[in-house]
Amino acid sequence: MKGVEAQAIYSPIKYTGVMLNHIKIPRRTNGNYTEWGRGSMTEAGIGAYYPHRPFTLSLFGGYGGGWAENAYENEQASVLPEESLQSRLEFRRWFLQPSLSVRVKWLQFGFGMRRVWLNYTKGDVGYQIDPKELASIKNIESKGFFQFWENGFSLGVHLTGFSVTYNNVWLSRKNYKFEDYQFNKNGSNLCFTLNINELWENEDEPKEKRVNSAPQKTGSNLP
Repeated sequence: MKGVEAQAIYSPIKYTGVMLNHIKIPRRTNGNYTEWGRGSMTEAGIGAYYPHRPFTLSLFGGYGGGWAENAYENEQASVLPEESLQSRLEFRRWFLQPSLSVRVKWLQFGFGMRRVWLNYTKGDVGYQIDPKELASIKNIESKGFFQFWENGFSLGVHLTGFSVTYNNVWLSRKNYKFEDYQFNKNGSNLCFTLNINELWENEDEPKEKRVNSAPQKTGSNLP
């Protein structure tokens, strides 16, 4: 499903950061107006990072929650969306996320592994929905609590204060059949990033300093 994600990260003091993430999936139909899906999730976290050119290491942890709704075609209903059979699941999740990023000139690459603890807290289901869909929801309700990894990589270009990256994420966990719960095992997105602090620093820096600010080789690199 297609949606929009907004993320903000702020560093109040050196080497520490706070983050806020929100995902919104608007209602999308399959064309017959009686089947649709939508959802929302918000997360917040705190962590630390350590830059050492060209690498940056980081570790963040946090908590969030959201909901997912789906509607299913009802042969006895009219074409009005409110008359389709619906399900709604609410969830909470905790995460711990180590990551590594590399930037060389205008090229940047990143890899991260997010450990997720997912708990479904509430569910409302119409039991006349498709048996396959109903079986997946019953599997979720019977298990309730999930642990798995969200692995991801990003590749993109960086200019002063701006970057554009392609990101891909996939789920992994031994002995888990994600298809039994109809979890989406793989997803991708295109991310546009604005680094306000970097723009301010570049604006305040004298032109002569920018020209001469390239890192110089020092005696510390000698054996």
